[in-house]
Amino acid sequence: ALAGAAASGGLTGRFFHQMLEAREDDVDTTQPADRAELLRYCERTAGSLLHLSLEASGVAADEPTESAALHVGCAVGIATLLRGAAHHAEQGASYIPADVAQRHGASLKQLLSGRRS
Repeated sequence: ALAGAAASGGLTGRFFHQMLEAREDDVDTTQPADRAELLRYCERTAGSLLHLSLEASGVAADEPTESAALHVGCAVGIATLLRGAAHHAEQGASYIPADVAQRHGASLKQLLSGRRS
């Protein structure tokens, strides 16, 4: 059904694949190692969703538009992950990169326990 909707709407399949692969990777990831890994995740999820939204709206896909979609998608993705931090901790995960947490004296165990660091 999704393939049919994508084809009839002229939507790029790679954005669907990126979102699905990122969500599959979620199963095995409890915390991104660094900021680059977090940004890749946001690009593949929220960034891909924004690209698909632009395509569905009929917006031309030129380099500046795609770049803006990627950056705005990453910003939305990070804001969404921060908003969901308590929920993620309840699920045994944190999207605060390990190197950032370590730099500020926090461990994954502290983040997941809800204790102040």
